[in-house]
Amino acid sequence: MIQRLFVVVAVVALSALLGSGAAPAAAHPNAIQSTPEAGSVAPESPKAISIALSEPAVARGSTFEVTGPGGKAVATGPVTEKANGQILSVVPRKPLPSAVYTVRWSALGDDGHVVSGSFRFGVADEKGDDPPGAADLTGGGQRPDSSAAGDSVIRWTGRWAGILVASVLFAGLLLLHRLRRADEITPAAESRILRFAPTAWLVTGLAAVAGALTSATAGAAGSFDLGLLTDSATGRADLARLAIVGVASVALLVVRRRRRVRPWVALVAAGGVLASYAFSGHVLTEPSVPYLLAVVVHVLAAGLWLGGLGAVALAARVGGVPVRTALRRYAAIAIGALVVVVLTGVVAAVREVAHWYFLTWSGYGRVVIAKAALVAVIAGIGLVAWRRSRGDREPGPGRAVGFELVVGVVVLALAVTLGALVQGRDRPLPAQAGRLFAGPAAATAVLESGTAAIGLAPARVGDNVLTVSLPPENAAAKKVSVELTSPGGGDRARTLELAQHGGRTWSAPVDVSADGQWRAEVTVDGASAQAVALEVGVPKAPGSTPVEVVAVADLSGPAAERCRAHVIGVQMALARVNADGGIDGGRKVALLTLDSGGTEEGAKKAVARALRAGGVASAGTCGGGGSAAVEALAEAGLPVVVGDPAVDPTETKGVYRLAADPYAQGIALGQLIRGRVQPAGVAPKPVVRALVEDDLQGKRLLAGLQVGLSPEATPKDFAASSSLPTPEVRLLEPGSLAELDDDELTGVIDARRTTALVVDLPHAGGDDVAVIERLGRAKGDKVLTSPILLSERVLSETVVRASGALGHLGAVQGVSEVSTSSTDAVLYRMAVPQLFRGELASLDGLRGYAAGRALAEALGGGTSAEDIRAYLDAPGVFSSALLAPWSRRLPGVGSAAVVPLQPQFLAPTLVPGSTGGERQDDSYFPEGNWTVTSTAPLGLVPGIGQGAPPTG
Repeated sequence: MIQRLFVVVAVVALSALLGSGAAPAAAHPNAIQSTPEAGSVAPESPKAISIALSEPAVARGSTFEVTGPGGKAVATGPVTEKANGQILSVVPRKPLPSAVYTVRWSALGDDGHVVSGSFRFGVADEKGDDPPGAADLTGGGQRPDSSAAGDSVIRWTGRWAGILVASVLFAGLLLLHRLRRADEITPAAESRILRFAPTAWLVTGLAAVAGALTSATAGAAGSFDLGLLTDSATGRADLARLAIVGVASVALLVVRRRRRVRPWVALVAAGGVLASYAFSGHVLTEPSVPYLLAVVVHVLAAGLWLGGLGAVALAARVGGVPVRTALRRYAAIAIGALVVVVLTGVVAAVREVAHWYFLTWSGYGRVVIAKAALVAVIAGIGLVAWRRSRGDREPGPGRAVGFELVVGVVVLALAVTLGALVQGRDRPLPAQAGRLFAGPAAATAVLESGTAAIGLAPARVGDNVLTVSLPPENAAAKKVSVELTSPGGGDRARTLELAQHGGRTWSAPVDVSADGQWRAEVTVDGASAQAVALEVGVPKAPGSTPVEVVAVADLSGPAAERCRAHVIGVQMALARVNADGGIDGGRKVALLTLDSGGTEEGAKKAVARALRAGGVASAGTCGGGGSAAVEALAEAGLPVVVGDPAVDPTETKGVYRLAADPYAQGIALGQLIRGRVQPAGVAPKPVVRALVEDDLQGKRLLAGLQVGLSPEATPKDFAASSSLPTPEVRLLEPGSLAELDDDELTGVIDARRTTALVVDLPHAGGDDVAVIERLGRAKGDKVLTSPILLSERVLSETVVRASGALGHLGAVQGVSEVSTSSTDAVLYRMAVPQLFRGELASLDGLRGYAAGRALAEALGGGTSAEDIRAYLDAPGVFSSALLAPWSRRLPGVGSAAVVPLQPQFLAPTLVPGSTGGERQDDSYFPEGNWTVTSTAPLGLVPGIGQGAPPTG
């Protein structure tokens, strides 16, 4: 009966261990980061190749294998460790030439387990171009892969047998002492029981030897190395256990004839061996004295409880001691030990499981649950046995003790198994696993004339749009095609002919059939670029569905380049959430980005698809049709964060616009003109020419401009200008500049006739701004121009670069609600080229990053629409890049504060870097950056300017 029960309990325990969804040990020390970063291209040969781990590892038992093109081995130095073994490194013996390299590494953790993995990286050439084969790299922003082998059968069996036998010895000697003191056991019975002690001690010694041997061969190379017994924490623990057995064996021989002393020496020896098993496995990583003491107490208490059951059974079967008698003598110890086991076990489980997700969705957590359930069963059986032991009625406690012992042996097996499984502590949550950037795919292809930005959205199975944004040098391209290859080459490669729909972006619809890495090879006018990799799909994890954030953006129309940067900014903010562990129990945040094509009809179709997908909120909506998309999303109940200044202000509930209120922009432009431009102007009569569209945004900006030019709106920093005459505002008809030739346009912007030209038009200024760009390229350095001040929906790096000398000399400038000198802005601009090769930071990207940060903070309080709106209605500081959030009274209108921005291309030596001078920071432009020209924010002034036109 007991044997059959043992089989049943064992099957239940193994089912819990190996049941649906339980994974093998994926890592003990988890790989956190590699240097160079996995999937990235290093700008130069790395001085060292490293892997950073979540827990200490042993350099002596670890290996690195670095191979280059064709699998050719790269000579490296020995593996070294630093940061207490949490970083392992090798140094190439020679600088690595430009190529793609594969690193295969294996690390022996301090817990005795070997973790292995691989990653790839590239090295750029002397010009900074990607090496051949870089298209196969996955890009940065992800952890390197790693996996670990579990314990060998010898190690597992040795630990199980060693703990079980040491427990029976420890508890048995204690039980014999209590029976002897109560005069409830005869000397003959005691002698019969003690005949088993030498055999038990031999088994204990063999288990200790097996542990030491497995530690000496635990290295990644698999060879026998006695040095590992002293270099690894597990080896030292096994060596200490072996020493305890040896010293105790000698001590027992010395006192073998001293009957009173020998039992106590044996008791201490058995307890020492048992306690040594506490110093193994996960406890050796990041240990603390209180936790070590808790584990030692846990192991000793478990030994007293489980060994006591074995001792009671042995005393009854061999010594003839009645089970009732033995159980009564040992019950108090067993009950106390079981209570201690439960309490210290909870402490250990909380530390090692670390997160609710891993309790139910990992092999380690499932074994913890199974172990806890069996302990509860044992407690129930123990209660029955204890009650039966108190009287003389039948049935006695014998059968219950047998059942309890069988279940206890299985619990011990599960406890030993836990040491071989990956714990939750330091393990990546679902949000952190795989790609952190769960959204549209982006890559950069290298053409002969520059780089082309490749995109695939939404990068999910089904309907997608493939886009190619060409550099200005290829603006006149006649034909663009892309050869698209599925993951693994399973489907036949497809060649897509792309069409142009405004701007420099070409696009084509495409049906994507599978998740994985797709390859795209771009051909422009017959010249092909190296293929690039596009990742499709959102990484999945059992029990954790991604949280979908919706973005409806113009990815294929006139605003495609600007909206691509905006969406990348949102992605970066959400990836930061994923890197920090995600939300709502480790769930990954994914950005579902759908193309509107820059039209209202396309935006409405995209919104309908987004609502079917079940998004919880929106951030990143951008470009033409964006206003209609925002209204539709808000009406459907989704909270919407708007960062694109081209999307109109609104009073619709649930919309939160961090782009500056056009009214505040107008005030800021007026303040800038009156405080900085007018005092330095040469025009005899101050005249501000305003080229402003007669739409919602234009009316608000023009009203604000009139207020900002008044003396009452002058900021304190501009106090000296309050006595200047108020400039006259002269309106220009939209489209009027487009009809002028260069000479006529020069007359309009001549600084002797115009104090400043203010431009606020949709579609990034359209044809009117195009003629300013044409003039700047043709003879911008020969024109005495007044400042050309652009509103947020016009100002961009593209306009500045296209304006030639007018842009490079700083004549083209404007205002922005995001400050490029803030901490968040610095982090953003440094990260963009590292995470998205070939990309530069941009104002639109920074706005997207700020919008993503706002929604990220809101999602931290819950994923329901009510929770998200509760935060956004009264937000805290979510990004230092934003000067001020939206108004709490009218959150959909926009931010009330801006800073003036001016491009700067010349270094302090005034010699361009391209001609040998000091190279200027190229964060936002090639050899250029934005400069904030006022320390004080501009915009709405308390007490004035309350008469803004309505938003609808």
